[in-house]
Amino acid sequence: MRRSTVVMNYEIINNVTFEQRAPMHPNAKARLALLQTLYRAREAEPRTGWLTERDLKDAHGDIEFAMGVLVESGQAVAEGFRYRITGAGVLAFEAEGRSPA
Repeated sequence: MRRSTVVMNYEIINNVTFEQRAPMHPNAKARLALLQTLYRAREAEPRTGWLTERDLKDAHGDIEFAMGVLVESGQAVAEGFRYRITGAGVLAFEAEGRSPA
């Protein structure tokens, strides 16, 4: 996935998806935005679906806390400087009733 695609996905999240729901804590919003980006990457490449830390930082800014929580909770996995959503992360994201579009 190219960086420009990741950035465009993030803009779609902020302009459409989040405005349609009640306000949420900024950290929860950051985690959900990361999950959506990771979800789209996994959906585009189901066998791999990895995104680099740089791609995620370019799209989301500071990701250290949010990604740490996602990894600790089992919703994402880290391998070096790459991240991928897990099955648990996919289910958690879909349970939020979010559309990955």
